[in-house]
Amino acid sequence: MCIFISFRGGDGEFVADSLDQHARQRFGNLAVFRSSRSIGPGDVFPPELQRAIDQCRVMLVVVGPNWFARGVDGSRRIDKSDDWVRHEVRSALAKGARVVVVRFNGASRLSPDDLPEDIRGVAVRQDCEVTHRNITHSLPALMDELFRLEPDLRIGATDGLEGLDEWWAGWSGITRPVLPPALPVAGRDAAVRALGDWLAAPPDLFQLRCASYDDGSAFAAAVLDLHHADVRAVRVTSHAGATHCADLPSPLLVVVAASDVDVQALVARGLHVLLLLHVHTSKASEDGLTLPRLSAAQALDVFVEAGLPPARAGKQRVRPDGAWRCCAGSSLPACEPPSGRSTR
Repeated sequence: MCIFISFRGGDGEFVADSLDQHARQRFGNLAVFRSSRSIGPGDVFPPELQRAIDQCRVMLVVVGPNWFARGVDGSRRIDKSDDWVRHEVRSALAKGARVVVVRFNGASRLSPDDLPEDIRGVAVRQDCEVTHRNITHSLPALMDELFRLEPDLRIGATDGLEGLDEWWAGWSGITRPVLPPALPVAGRDAAVRALGDWLAAPPDLFQLRCASYDDGSAFAAAVLDLHHADVRAVRVTSHAGATHCADLPSPLLVVVAASDVDVQALVARGLHVLLLLHVHTSKASEDGLTLPRLSAAQALDVFVEAGLPPARAGKQRVRPDGAWRCCAGSSLPACEPPSGRSTR
């Protein structure tokens, strides 16, 4: 979650909705949080809000004529320490997020004198004014500026660059049952240890020979999910995607699933670079390893442990190229052929 949209009920829901639409169009649904849309029925409100605040890189604070609304006791809601809008802004400022005030309907620019001490910092930041006349171009322009100023927002919003965890969530989730993270690492304990040791060392290049880009990407994602959850990782599939890694903060793992990327340039930027190579078109290297093939017996054990009835688990198929396919429900599309062209 990279963008958090903060607004006060009764003061700018339509602007918050417009910001939400433009931000999701530019950065993707998973990158934007707006409580009215992002919190599902029955979800506990405060923990979901706090989790999104903790994860955000940018907070857009919608401020209209009623932002300083008063409660039933006649006092301003923003002056109360338990006011959620105040809490959102205070938390974002404290964590160093980029906080942008988006004013509308003639709302005046915020003044430090009008704000509680713990959020006065928001008044000295450049804001953005939205009117009915300029909303169609001011909001896209704001998204362009955020793209330029916040490198993390480029992940998933740039062709050839996506979060490895988001890739895994989408790729593993197209089957029924969902592929468990234990599957890509089954029978590959030595490779798991080797990757972990490499991640603990200074940034360098590591070559991973695998049956396909998907096979290698799934292995890396599963290792992080199960053993190194604190490691940030992206998946690069083009030269254009790699160029946007230049400004991403380290430490960072870059999983390269492409043949046209200057991996040494990425290493020179202080990044761990995992280069995926097709086992049929590459030679073994001292600076890497070859993933062993996944067997049908190993896949069966994993699915049974994940709770799949044995009768359904026995329907799993492991193809000769090391890819797996779930035949109990929807099937995984075939992995890319050795040429690197994906059939997905």
